[in-house]
Amino acid sequence: MVMSNFIDESERHAELYGDYTERQKYVLEIARKITNERRSDREIQDSLLKHGITCPEIHWLKRTGHCLPLYM
Repeated sequence: MVMSNFIDESERHAELYGDYTERQKYVLEIARKITNERRSDREIQDSLLKHGITCPEIHWLKRTGHCLPLYM
C-alpha cells in the first residue's frame, strides 16, 4: 500500500481500513482487472475511460498507488 501526503483524511482512513464507497469499490475492481494485464500507462488510462471511470477517479487511483503501469 502506498501512502501519500497528498490525500485527505477521509482517503487516508479508507486506505487504512478499506472503508470505500460503493463507487470506489467498483472503480478499484475495474482497475485491478485492467492493471493485472501487461499494459502501458496510456493503455491503462484508455481502458479505464472506456469502462466509464472518470479522469478524477483515474487521478485518485494513481495518487493512491492503486493504478500503476507495468514497466518491462
